[in-house]
Amino acid sequence: MAAATVASLLLAAGCGVAISDATPHGQPAGPGYPITASVDATGVRNVTLQAFVRDRPVPMTRDPGDARLWHGVHDATCARGFPLRYVASYDLLLGRGSTAEPRVGSRQIWAAPPSAADCPGGTAERAFRVNSIQDETDSSPGDGICWTGRRVAGGAAECTLRAAVTEAARLSGLTRITLERGRTYALTRGQLNAAAIMTIEPEPGGGTRPVVQATPGQRVLQILPLPGAPAEDPRSYIELRDIEIRGGTAPGSGTGGGINNLGALFLQRVAISGNAAARGAGIYSAGHLELRDSTIMDNSTENFLGGAGGGVAIGGGTALIAGSTFSGNRSSRLAGGLAVLGGRTDLVNSTLSGNMSEVYGGAIYASPLPGEAPVLRIRNATITRNDVRGSSTERGGGIYQSGDSEVHIANTILAGNTNNRAPAVGGDCVGRLRSWGHNIVGLATSPCEVTGAIGGRPDATDRLGDPSMLDLRLGPLENNGGPTVTHRPLRTGSTQAIDAGHPGAPNNASLPACMTRDQRGIARPRNTACDVGAVEE
Repeated sequence: MAAATVASLLLAAGCGVAISDATPHGQPAGPGYPITASVDATGVRNVTLQAFVRDRPVPMTRDPGDARLWHGVHDATCARGFPLRYVASYDLLLGRGSTAEPRVGSRQIWAAPPSAADCPGGTAERAFRVNSIQDETDSSPGDGICWTGRRVAGGAAECTLRAAVTEAARLSGLTRITLERGRTYALTRGQLNAAAIMTIEPEPGGGTRPVVQATPGQRVLQILPLPGAPAEDPRSYIELRDIEIRGGTAPGSGTGGGINNLGALFLQRVAISGNAAARGAGIYSAGHLELRDSTIMDNSTENFLGGAGGGVAIGGGTALIAGSTFSGNRSSRLAGGLAVLGGRTDLVNSTLSGNMSEVYGGAIYASPLPGEAPVLRIRNATITRNDVRGSSTERGGGIYQSGDSEVHIANTILAGNTNNRAPAVGGDCVGRLRSWGHNIVGLATSPCEVTGAIGGRPDATDRLGDPSMLDLRLGPLENNGGPTVTHRPLRTGSTQAIDAGHPGAPNNASLPACMTRDQRGIARPRNTACDVGAVEE
C-alpha cells in the first residue's frame, strides 16, 4: 500500500494559510473513505475548506476537538490513491486596525499516485519523458502513450513535447512531463495548447535549463480551462519548473506572447524572455498565477500600438509574484514591467529594475479594465532605475496608479526611477499609494500622493521626497546569491535602506511586518531590523 502523502503549501505569501493533506491513502477502496486536512492560519479569519476528488466536491467540516483539522468522506474507486485538491477561502487581515477583505486561495494537492492497474479509468498519474527535440504530433491522442509513431536512435518510441502535452490534455489525473537539460525545443508547428493537469520540468541532475522556443509569429503556450469548468475554478492546472519560455509572439493584437493563461499556472525558477504581445508580452493572466523565484526579462509590447505590460499583465483573477526579478522589459504605452488591470495581485520580495515604457508606468501601471477594480499589494520590493520615455513629465517612471485601482506598499524601495532618463516630478510615482509604513519613495511630491493605509494619515515611518533618496547606494543588478539577480544595499555611504524596515518580528501572515526571508532566501533580519526592499545587505 502507498504511504500517506503529506503536501504542505503556503497559498499566498502574506496570507498565513497553509494546508497539509493528512488523508490516509492506501486503505481499501469503498464508500466512506475518510479525507483529512490540517489548515494552519495566521493573520486571517473566517476560514473554510472545500475538497475535490476527481473534480467532485467533498464537503469538509472542522474537527470539534482541534480547530486545525478538517474532515470529509467520499466513495473511493482507487485502492492506492486518488487525485485530491483543496480550496481554502478566508478573510485576509490587511494589517493594523480591523480592515479585512475576502480572498480565495487554491492549489492542487495530489495524493499518492496509484498505478493504472490499481486505479482503472485513467485516473493514475502518468509520467512522460520527452526524448526528442523534434515537434512531431502524437500518433494516437488519448491512448495514454506518448509516441509520434517514429523511433529515436536505439529504437525507443519517440516522445516529443507536443505529443506529451497532447496526451496530457486527453487524460484525467496528473501528467508529469520531463525534458532533457540543455536542449532547445523549437515549436515549428505553432503554439502549445494545454487544457490539462500537468507539470513540465527538467530531468533530475545538474546542467542548464531546457528552452521552449516559439515558432516565429506564434506564442509559446496557451492554458485553457478544462471543458465545462466555471471561470472561478478552471480546473486546468499547469506547473512549470526550471525551464525557459522564449521568443513567442501573440497573434494579431492578442495577449500573452510567452504564456497566455486562462487557467491556473504555477512557475518556479522559470525564465520568460524575448516574447512580444500587445498585452502581457511575457505572461498574460486572467486566471490564477503564481510566479516564484523567476526572471522576466527582455520582453516587449513595442511593436504593438497601445501595448500594456512588457513583462506581465494581470487582466483578472489572482496573482502572486514572489522572489522574482523584472528587467529589460519594454512597452509602447503602459507598464514596462507589470500591468495590473484587474483582479488581486501580491508582489513580494521582488525587484523591478531597468524596465521602460513610452507613456505611463516604467515599472508598474495599475488601472482597471472595464468592470475591474484591481488591487496590488507590494511588500519588500525594490523598484528602481526604471524609466518613462514620453515627451511629458508626470508619467510615473516607477509606478503609475489611476482610476478605481488600489496600490498598497510596505517595506519597499521606490526611488531612483526617471522620466526621460532624468529625475523629474512624477519620476517615481504618479497617483495614490496606500502606505503600510517603512517605505522609501524618492520623489513623493504631487502628482504622487502617499497616504497611510488606515485613515489616510501619512505614515511617520516612511521617508518621502528626500533628495538624498536619489542615491540609495544600491549595488548593480547582479548575482548576489539566490535564483535571480538583485540589487544589494551597500553599507558604505548613504544607508537609508539598511535596518530601516519594520522593527517587529518578520512574519508572512500580515502587513506591515517584513517577510521572513529576502528575495535570495536569506533569513530576515540580518542586523537589528530588516532592511527596506527585496534584499538584506
